[in-house]
Amino acid sequence: MPFRFFAPLLVVALLVGACTADRPAPGEAPPAGVVAPVANEGSAGARNCTRLPVGTHLPRLNSHRDQLLLSYVRSGGAKDSLQSRFFTTAGWSRPLTAASGDDWFVNWADRPGIVAYRAPALEYAHFAWWLDYSGTGTYDYDIRFKDQANHRVRSAQTLHQDGVRAEHGFVSTAALPTRGLQVSWLDGRHTKEKGADAGATETGDAGHGHGGGAMTLRTKLLGAATSVELDDRVCDCCGTATVATADRTLVAYRDRSADEVRDISYVVKPTGGAWSAPRPVFKDGWRIEGCPVNGPALAANAGGDIVVVWYTEAAGRKQVKLARYDAATETFAEPRVLAEDGALGRVDVQLTAGGTALVSLLRATDDAGVAEVVLCTVPPSGTVETTVLATTPSARASGFPVLALHQDRLYHARTVVDQQQDQHYVEVCWRAAP
Repeated sequence: MPFRFFAPLLVVALLVGACTADRPAPGEAPPAGVVAPVANEGSAGARNCTRLPVGTHLPRLNSHRDQLLLSYVRSGGAKDSLQSRFFTTAGWSRPLTAASGDDWFVNWADRPGIVAYRAPALEYAHFAWWLDYSGTGTYDYDIRFKDQANHRVRSAQTLHQDGVRAEHGFVSTAALPTRGLQVSWLDGRHTKEKGADAGATETGDAGHGHGGGAMTLRTKLLGAATSVELDDRVCDCCGTATVATADRTLVAYRDRSADEVRDISYVVKPTGGAWSAPRPVFKDGWRIEGCPVNGPALAANAGGDIVVVWYTEAAGRKQVKLARYDAATETFAEPRVLAEDGALGRVDVQLTAGGTALVSLLRATDDAGVAEVVLCTVPPSGTVETTVLATTPSARASGFPVLALHQDRLYHARTVVDQQQDQHYVEVCWRAAP
């Protein structure tokens, strides 16, 4: 993809990161070099919402320092495109295209995205990833990416270097306070029979020999030559979650035992230390023969607090739970149940400076096929407050609603599915943060 995507991103990033005096007041025109705000795209007005064009879906929100970034896929015709918009004082920018292709794996749960982070000698860098077919199998796809750092754009690369035509996806990232980006993913290099499409082996990973094995969890610091295997047997298609604080980096995921118990586990690496062995967040004991496609969500704040949110159906009870990390014991505390009686999961979470967790989830209604997008406000102690943000079809096409805390606002984005018109689009809204 040509330089024109990342060059505007860098211009916007540097301008957004400039001193306050260089920023326009609300209602003023954006400074030179910043693209014009989105106009007349179906803004919902009273609900502080903006509707993107038909064909957009799979949104992600990323807030890094004073930059808010919305990324999503736009599908139509023979190609899919990964696009982004920045939020400026004048509103959402016009779309910038990071990558496009006619052989992408586009899936309701395994979503591409774009995130910002700090790289050496650069205040803002951007990492964009998507999924590209590598073979003829339904799940033979690679994680492809581009990153812009140190004032130059690298060509598209493959995140993993195993060379196996197998499933690789469910990416999560965390910007490190000390600069750099931690990237985690599910890796199917051992799921193919030994000798069948084995391909090259990643440097430092020779000798594993897990031919025909399970899905694994891997992570790496972006730019490192090798990745690290964190768990050698995990659930095949539940999303991963990664956060980083000044003291530690933590990855949460849905594990998979030999007898098909699929609870949430985590691995943690103290700053300057090594990755721990996998540990359970909580032993729900959910035994399920197939992947529920319902991974955990993590959030951290500048003070080092960490929370995890997840869905379970242990003992036949549908529940969404939240647990807080205890740095003293390096474990998660006893969880709090946020929703049951119709909980569907598909969670996301943000954490305020004061430790209040803001959780989005889906909950069934009395109308078959219709769900509510629910926001739970969870202070460190006290009563949980619940607000219904929207209603949505419970079908997979509605995807995973997402959240971002940015300055004094809570942003939430989702794929709106118009079943009568057989179309979909992204809607992003905001409300005052608690």
